[in-house]
Amino acid sequence: MRESLFAPPRDQFAALNGLRGFGAWLVVLMHVAVFTGVLPLLTKSKADLDVFRHAINGFWVGLDLFFVLAGFLIGRILIGNLVKRGELGFRSYFIRRWFRIFPPYYLVLTLALF
Repeated sequence: MRESLFAPPRDQFAALNGLRGFGAWLVVLMHVAVFTGVLPLLTKSKADLDVFRHAINGFWVGLDLFFVLAGFLIGRILIGNLVKRGELGFRSYFIRRWFRIFPPYYLVLTLALF
């Protein structure tokens, strides 16, 4: 295996990756609030929400934050490959993603079976 499959690109913005992670946690907290009943999906009006529920409703911003930053960071990787190598490098990009996503996915799936 090549080391480049597992190492993140050296020119990434660590702060933006952290901000993207924060946005992902806001999405998780929103789902926890909805599925535990703290924030019902359907309310009669926004005036019905108290301050706490109104703050939780703001967690939807995390979804926007996550997708905007993910698009910027992914686009930067692909365009960097285009400038350096003359090609977008979809294959190496998706191989790196596969090694980051599927091993933990199958681990969680296996643990859920037991």
